[in-house]
Amino acid sequence: MGTVFAHIALSLIYFLFPNNLDFIALLAACVLPDLDYFFIMGKDVVKRSKKEELTINAFKTGFFHSLIGIYLVLFPLLLMLSYFIYPAFGLEFSLMKIVLSCIIGFTSHILLDLPSHPYLMLFYPKVIENPFLLNLDWKVVRKLYPYKYVEKEPFTYIREYHWLIINTVLALIVFVAFYIM
Repeated sequence: MGTVFAHIALSLIYFLFPNNLDFIALLAACVLPDLDYFFIMGKDVVKRSKKEELTINAFKTGFFHSLIGIYLVLFPLLLMLSYFIYPAFGLEFSLMKIVLSCIIGFTSHILLDLPSHPYLMLFYPKVIENPFLLNLDWKVVRKLYPYKYVEKEPFTYIREYHWLIINTVLALIVFVAFYIM
């Protein structure tokens, strides 16, 4: 999974094209597919699952990470909410800006998540093994890897963890770059 920082950093694209995009829609679209985790992890928390199950489920994706979930549920939901909420706060509702922002936000979320899950649910309900996982073996990351003590086989999710570190560092660089500008 891309970290929350990385998904939020994607919304900074708005500042490159402020006349063509809507910041609120872009930010929401970059983060909304991760609603899956409230259902996936929430179920485990309610059941008081063991750490091993929580660890395994942390790297699973759900329905909102599929094209059907995004474009048949989240996209219309975001459009509907924007239509009703924007006028209530005195914001301009521009359908073209919101649609373009949603498409960019949802697509960038999926692209950022590609190298971080062992399985893809892009074409729900079909689940395929992920061909985009990074195959790095950084010894530093292996030493810092937090899940090795709770997994049945240590380093099961090391490839996904490498991507978490990479995209967090890249997101921090983007935040610093925008702050300096």
